[in-house]
Amino acid sequence: RSYRLGRLALQLGLDIPCKDAGIVNICSALFLIWQKEPLRTDIILFTPEHLNDGLGNGNFASAVLQGSFAFFARFWAGEHLTSLELSMREIRDRLSELGQKILLLRFQPLIQLILNFQKESEENFEDLLILTGDSMDETEYRENISDASPPALRMWLWFCKMILAYSLGFNRTAELLLQKIHKGRYFMLENTVLCLPVIFY
Repeated sequence: RSYRLGRLALQLGLDIPCKDAGIVNICSALFLIWQKEPLRTDIILFTPEHLNDGLGNGNFASAVLQGSFAFFARFWAGEHLTSLELSMREIRDRLSELGQKILLLRFQPLIQLILNFQKESEENFEDLLILTGDSMDETEYRENISDASPPALRMWLWFCKMILAYSLGFNRTAELLLQKIHKGRYFMLENTVLCLPVIFY
């Protein structure tokens, strides 16, 4: 029933023009569509037009949600990392121009995750678990996300590090990072729904 309601909402969004159509797409994609349809269906829902609308009319929260979850949908669907990096840098640059410092913090780990995966050689692969490079410095990032910062910022940091650890074979490190996510109950945030399969399995 919820899936059908999500599809109905998407159809109404097409039939009745609405400035908040991006929010409808977000909710449908995060909560409903990905459970029954391929991830590439989710990618289609996060349109550049809706993202630009959000940035243009000041609805930055909508734009950031679309950008971050479009990232993971495209990442898990196997998009080329170079293309994905370019898209995320464009969003980051727009947010920087608009002076959205807190929202910028959300994109830094995502971009650095892609950059670390693209590094051709490292003497110590464990160094790749540190999210420090062209996009961010992990030490400075930790200092910038105080207790007053949105909890999702800490979740994104641990989550990106967990993906790296698991992908590179550091399973125990990945488990410890997963414990941090669970301990902080970040996986219960409404904006991590699409991440639940990865966090749990």
